[in-house]
Parts: sequence; structure tokens; C-alpha cells
Amino acid sequence: MYSEEQLRELIDGQTIGEDYPYNTNDKEEIEEYIKHLYYRIKSIHYGHIQA
Repeated sequence: MYSEEQLRELIDGQTIGEDYPYNTNDKEEIEEYIKHLYYRIKSIHYGHIQA
């Protein structure tokens, strides 16, 4: 659950989080991290279906 302060930060377009990469405030690094997770999950999912 998000606090009121966190919700306000999200509305303002700020990133929130204390863990890497969210604590870097580097949007490109955060996007690359999310892309990596997406493709990793996708490969696990499709690997499971094809097996």
C-alpha cells in the first residue's frame, strides 16, 4: 500500500522506491531494468510452455 506522500510523488511523475534501480532516479536505468525483467519473465514463461 502506498502512503499519501508516495502517491503524490507518483502523480508528480517522480520515481519512488528505496531499492535499486529506483533509488538512482535514473529513468533510463530504471527502464532498462524493467525491460530486462520483462524479457527474463517472458523467456521463463515460454520455456515452461514449450517443455
